[in-house]
Amino acid sequence: MDAKQKRIEKIEQAAANAFKNHQITLKYSSPDGEFRQYHCTEPNNSAYWFDLTVWPGTLVMTGDLGDLIVERSHNMITWCANSINSIDYFAEKVSREIETEEYDPEVALENLDDIKESLIKEYVEDTRQHDAEYEYENRNGWSIGSSNRQKEHQKQLEELQELRDLAENDELCPDEFKRAFYESSFYSGDMIDCDNYTYHFLWCREAIKWAIQRISDFVTS
Repeated sequence: MDAKQKRIEKIEQAAANAFKNHQITLKYSSPDGEFRQYHCTEPNNSAYWFDLTVWPGTLVMTGDLGDLIVERSHNMITWCANSINSIDYFAEKVSREIETEEYDPEVALENLDDIKESLIKEYVEDTRQHDAEYEYENRNGWSIGSSNRQKEHQKQLEELQELRDLAENDELCPDEFKRAFYESSFYSGDMIDCDNYTYHFLWCREAIKWAIQRISDFVTS
């Protein structure tokens, strides 16, 4: 399981326990039903309470878990019911003022390991080819040294280890790692993925998911 999925499942499990005794109440509905507010909480316990307010094009969550604003469709209840499990798509519709991702060294290390695995495969193949050439040249009384490609692989592995050391440094500013990768030989126009969903976003998503599943008219359009 990768770091992103591990964090998602961790919050899913925590939220299931936090909301297990919650109840949902309709606090207000406009005459046409387009503006509604729901209150979600455990009776006699205000921990993890939250309100869900919806009007055409917007859903706002407020409460103990923080605030989240999602903007997309006229009927946000129906849209959320159909879209909230597609986490990447759902995150795209969160207001730009709210961060949904943050630097996570575990994600950075996973992707550095993927690069390392590719480098090692290339290194093994180059070594196999070099050994075959060496055997051929040796039979003919010639000699060859280490290939330039092998030396380049070794240099890249050393550079990759330096990046891993940076990623594992808890005191490192995230921008420092990103700058180091940008200046490395591995940067080819795309920054390495080193972000994970914020705990705040994941908690709010679970709260919205819990409420949507219990709103009686969420399937209407």
